Amino acid sequence: MSMGIMLEKALMQKKAEVQAVLQQLNLAFRSIQLYPDGHVIADTNMVDLYEKLTSHVQQYGQFVLCVSKDNICVEDIEIDKQMPGAGSLALHLFRLKLESIVISQEIDQKQLKTFLQLICLDTKEVARAGGLPELLKSRHVTAVCATELLLRVTGEAQITKTKDRSPVKSGAQVDFSKLKQVVLAEIDPSMSDSYEISDVIANVGHVPLAGFLSSLHPDAQETEESANVIAGALSEIDKRLTDSAVEDQTMLNEKLVDAILELGEPLLTALAPHLLSTKSSAAHTFVPKLIGHFPDRELVKLIKLYSSAKDFSPEGILDEIKNMPLSFERLRGLAPLLSEELSLENNLMRKFFKNILERDQAMAKALGGRIQSENEFAGLGEDAKEFLEIKKEIADTATERQIMGLALGRLREVVSKEVKLSNLEEMAEMVIEMLVDGLKIGEGSLAVDALSILIEERNRRFDNKEENEIFEARLKKACGKEKIEKILALLDHDQEKHLENVKRYFELTGGYATAALLDILVAEERRGRRRLICKFLTYCAEADFESVVSHLKDSRWFLVRNIVYVLGEIGDEKTIVYLEMTAEHDDARVRLETIKALSKLGPSTIGALEAMLGDADYQIKIEAVKALGKIKNMDAVDTLLRIIEDRDIFLRQVGLKTEAIRALGNLRARSAESILARIAATNPWLFQARRERLKEAAADALDKIAGEKK
Repeated sequence: MSMGIMLEKALMQKKAEVQAVLQQLNLAFRSIQLYPDGHVIADTNMVDLYEKLTSHVQQYGQFVLCVSKDNICVEDIEIDKQMPGAGSLALHLFRLKLESIVISQEIDQKQLKTFLQLICLDTKEVARAGGLPELLKSRHVTAVCATELLLRVTGEAQITKTKDRSPVKSGAQVDFSKLKQVVLAEIDPSMSDSYEISDVIANVGHVPLAGFLSSLHPDAQETEESANVIAGALSEIDKRLTDSAVEDQTMLNEKLVDAILELGEPLLTALAPHLLSTKSSAAHTFVPKLIGHFPDRELVKLIKLYSSAKDFSPEGILDEIKNMPLSFERLRGLAPLLSEELSLENNLMRKFFKNILERDQAMAKALGGRIQSENEFAGLGEDAKEFLEIKKEIADTATERQIMGLALGRLREVVSKEVKLSNLEEMAEMVIEMLVDGLKIGEGSLAVDALSILIEERNRRFDNKEENEIFEARLKKACGKEKIEKILALLDHDQEKHLENVKRYFELTGGYATAALLDILVAEERRGRRRLICKFLTYCAEADFESVVSHLKDSRWFLVRNIVYVLGEIGDEKTIVYLEMTAEHDDARVRLETIKALSKLGPSTIGALEAMLGDADYQIKIEAVKALGKIKNMDAVDTLLRIIEDRDIFLRQVGLKTEAIRALGNLRARSAESILARIAATNPWLFQARRERLKEAAADALDKIAGEKK
């Protein structure tokens, strides 16, 4: 193997390693944002990050992360922008004014957690503390070195205070000769001329230019005239700060967008043509820069104001949108909001995007993969064909999700009417393809919709063996290990967002996913994820019970414990006979899980729990007594009283007796009142501390029983 190939392989391996560390860093960062301190998901992600990070720094000496506004480089390796979370993490770090972060070999879990907690702080909090480097220093995070971004703006910046500047008079010409100084002073009237614009823009905490733009619109002035003046001001700002650093211009444009959105609807409506029309974008260089910084929803609202003012028809506004200074990618992302806000029909949106696609030759060349047989394809119907053709041309965007949703809806209708076996084969396979596509773009809801089509058709065609087998085969395919791993992988990116869809997927699969889930469960090391997989297995067990319980004989104790948990979650008394078997398992951890499962199944488990009181493990006895207090079976009272009254001069069994007393309180056992009252009235002198525990427990139990009487 040549040296060049070896070097390339080494670089590719290192890139994969740093992306894995960065992805885990993003997961841990998001976990700290979403979950309270000590939450199992946050802790698990933190441990996984520490393991990956320490492995990396031990091999390479340090972990160096360089930040730009929309991406991250790790040790001169540019991270793939498609990597989940890379862009949003980069933007967050950029807003904290960070240029680079270096993590050394001295990093420990405490410092790593503190570092992530600090970067989760609001930018204002970080700024008030003097920046992230100061915060790291004050919190003794010595293994992390952060460098702040030093922005520069060229040209003079003589500041003139304008706090008391009078508004523009109606009909007057605006003097823009000192506009740059006006803008700077409007940002912060108290600043001295030694400051630079970058410092001001980065540190300001409110909308600094809103007052400036509003001052160009006095009450006596018409909104159209005011909009012209404001557009002129925006143009002049752009010209006079065109020599500024790119980062500074970006910050200023973000602040200008905030200011524009503060103007109010009448003035914003008048300003909309200056920002959106084709003529305006050609005349003013600031237009595409500003539009690029509008949030999607706010931009669509601006388009709606523009459409209302001009009284455009739906077709007319779409024609206007095609000519606006918006990239094709931005338009695709705006599609769902445009459809919602402008009440556009699906066929109109479809034609709109098809028209745009025809202009894009690169996209047109990507057409392919269509069904070979025209006769079979004709059975899908014109709408379904058109949706699927467009879907093949569109990349990973919100538009693809919308069109895939439309295509699935149409397929559901067409498949339900189809009787030709060859067509059914093609359609069922197409459903699987769209299920896979949904997983590729991280849309669990599309995968669920696709799976539901297979389930519905399998059930509907139950009496037709050949038709039923077509959908049965695709259901097995949808529940193969590879598909199930992709479904579970959605939870790695955003558990809160995807959990309901993932749960719904396994509810639909019934027993088809049992084998895949069990295989994955055995290899899974994360405790929180194992518990989730067990929860999903409960849905499978309802349809494939025998397959699940057959693993209770497995030699691996941890797998048996997981299956016991599943039986408890099922909550059916038919599981008791299997739990009685695991109550005698060699491993105490399995027996403890068995008690938890039995305690969820109600009064019928009393026999199994009482049998476990004879276990050699003291902790097993304690947990069994606790469980007897939960199952609401009054037959347990005699057993609990025997434990309390059992002769024990030195009170070596004080823990067991205390839990038995508490269990009587939980059962509201009135028949035990006299014994509990005697214990509560005891005046201990021998083994005082132990007897005090019994006395306090008895008093609490009597309070619960008294409360029940009321």
